[in-house]
Amino acid sequence: MVNKFTFEVLDQTFRDIVQVDRLFGGKVFVFGGDFHQILLVIPYASHAKRQKQLANFLLKIGEDNYPIILGTKDTIELSSNIAIPRGKLPDLIDFVYPNLVKNSHNVNYIVSRAILTPKNDNVENISSLLMDQFPGELHTYPSTDDGV
Repeated sequence: MVNKFTFEVLDQTFRDIVQVDRLFGGKVFVFGGDFHQILLVIPYASHAKRQKQLANFLLKIGEDNYPIILGTKDTIELSSNIAIPRGKLPDLIDFVYPNLVKNSHNVNYIVSRAILTPKNDNVENISSLLMDQFPGELHTYPSTDDGV
């Protein structure tokens, strides 16, 4: 886990470098990690019960404590209120990120959407499918678990 001051220093550094007084100097940052280690933020107390149910649901899946459909390795059944009728991963990506390439420069569009997966095995697959939609050359930047 990284101390919050690390992000504040990074934010201020980018504001200073690009001389733009916006979060991270207006640059888009993608932070990754194990969401099991992240505390829930509950902005509205009235949503606390639903958020707690969702958190418990995701933890059960992530800890392999949610029932798997017989005859499958890792398939679970979701209630209709949290599932999309079509069952393929590209359909989920299109549902969460409609017109992704067209809207990719819109910061509000990007930061208002997310696909969470309780299993790290799925993250690379989802990321690859998303990145394949963008034209141009892919650049990989190294990261570190240590604060600056």
